[in-house]
Amino acid sequence: MDKRILYNLRLRKSTITYAVLFILSTFVIINTFTSKSPLASLPFKYYATPATSKLQVFDNIAATLSKNTIVTDIKIKRCLKYTKCDLSKVEKVQKWIKLETPLELYAKNDFKNFVSNLEIFNHYIYIKKTPVKDAPRGLVDIRISSSSGSSVIPEGEDARDWEQAPSDSFTIWKKYVRKPAKRTNGPPFLETEFIRDINILYGMDDLADGRENWELQDTPIEIQNIDNTIPPYLSLLRVSMLRQAQVVAASNKFSHLKFNQIMFTESNYVKILQLSDLHFGADKGILCNNKLDDGMEGYDICDSDSKTLEFIDSSIDQESKQPIDLIIISGDLIDSYRTKDFRSTILKGLAPILERKVPFIFTFGESDEVATLEEKEDLSTVSNKDDRKIDPVLKLNILNFLQSLPYCYNVLHHYDDRIHGLSNYNIKVYKNDPNSKAPLEQSKPAVVLSILDSENHKIDSSQINHLYRFNQGIKTENPFKLLFFHYPLPNYRPSGEFKIIGSYNVKHPLNVKTDSKYRDDIYNLGYHVVSVGHEHENDACILSESKHKDKVMNELWLCYSSVTGFSGETSAQDYDRKVRLFEINFAEQKMLSWKRSQKSGEGFDYQMIYQYE
Repeated sequence: MDKRILYNLRLRKSTITYAVLFILSTFVIINTFTSKSPLASLPFKYYATPATSKLQVFDNIAATLSKNTIVTDIKIKRCLKYTKCDLSKVEKVQKWIKLETPLELYAKNDFKNFVSNLEIFNHYIYIKKTPVKDAPRGLVDIRISSSSGSSVIPEGEDARDWEQAPSDSFTIWKKYVRKPAKRTNGPPFLETEFIRDINILYGMDDLADGRENWELQDTPIEIQNIDNTIPPYLSLLRVSMLRQAQVVAASNKFSHLKFNQIMFTESNYVKILQLSDLHFGADKGILCNNKLDDGMEGYDICDSDSKTLEFIDSSIDQESKQPIDLIIISGDLIDSYRTKDFRSTILKGLAPILERKVPFIFTFGESDEVATLEEKEDLSTVSNKDDRKIDPVLKLNILNFLQSLPYCYNVLHHYDDRIHGLSNYNIKVYKNDPNSKAPLEQSKPAVVLSILDSENHKIDSSQINHLYRFNQGIKTENPFKLLFFHYPLPNYRPSGEFKIIGSYNVKHPLNVKTDSKYRDDIYNLGYHVVSVGHEHENDACILSESKHKDKVMNELWLCYSSVTGFSGETSAQDYDRKVRLFEINFAEQKMLSWKRSQKSGEGFDYQMIYQYE
């Protein structure tokens, strides 16, 4: 071919390519400046900080099942990037539901690859749910492969039981069970474990979904000509109509405890496990040999998150003789700048807890509440953590998702600024006598667990007032009281000589905005211990003694949990990760605390927190 003709063809192709790019970029700019702020429609003013995400609603399993629907169809639709890809009028009439995140969520989209591949489309999954009374059949399994891929039917299954349906550049394999004719018996249909809901999750081979009745598929969805750095997976909720009432009843029973913020124990012990600074991400980890890659660009794939999961597994299992009653996650559960889909990362991190059905509660740390990777596409732009700003809608969405999870005590219970932060809770633990028929005295819990949100490195007066109001209703003669949050009080930097148990390695000035006098309020309210995270290499308990001319010395333990996660950075090489435990012994009226080492697996630094005489 003549070189001039070839050159003109290339030039024409290049011109078309850049024209498409120009149109798309113009669309994005116009859309950015004309879109209404997500906060504008909120019935409250949570913060003035502009948010980049939108409010999301997540149903718990009881709400999902109570709709009495089953999934009856699934398809994949291709849409132009940067468009909403909304349902058509026909699809709305047919009751299709769009799953919000595209399959290409983690596709490499640098400028070079974008131009060369002209990948200007995203693929979305749509599902159809039908009331079970109207459904002639329902889906019991789904597999998705690229059109060029081979069969993905599970080994040992008869291919004749599956339907094959092309859908854009994919092939969807569907396995149905039909409703029997009216003249035949119906129970088999009611006993069938139909798919009731579908989630798209994103992760590496350490991704997990520990929610009861959910099953994460073991192979990712492959997309032709797309290099997904973190692939998508399907997770399926399966519950038969026959089991539905039992599952809903169990969920509602726990919801009653959660919304009333109460726990019961028939044991003479209450054991609490504190996990802090887990730092999970969508990838497998960012900390290789205890060092972050310079600029965080092109970092090596590590297995630090997998090590964290193994440590949580063993920490729970080693307490089997006297099981853990509650797990408190005191901040930095996820690195939100390392994930575009916080649901997937949260489920991965909580898998050991959800699988063991241990109740838990979470409060925010800095890395949980900043803009997600979706808004901060390049990791190098967020290497300076001090530059990141809180995304209030992200916080709301994280709490909305957490409160939908089984055994989670988090509730999104206020929508205003009367109390600083969002994750502020008080859980009352009651000693339950199964033989007693006396009504519960709600004002007399045996243990009080308070959790606060140290947003912006601050506990403020609204939270202290909140604690005063709550504790006015506590009439127990000798209650044990514990307080948890993420960022330390200024009193964690005592001057002069002080008593300490454990390692106190990080001593630089705290960037804290909390009034040091709140320490006295906490003591006056009867709390025996405050336990925080944040400072990865501190695991000590400091005996805080407040000296006043008109008072005797008031003692309050100020404890650290230390870093639990292997993706949490430390200056010391090969730093030993830890968890902290608290145990209340009702028979002996005492509270103990200790730590457990990841390296040795042993407990150490056992100490008395408080004992009633």
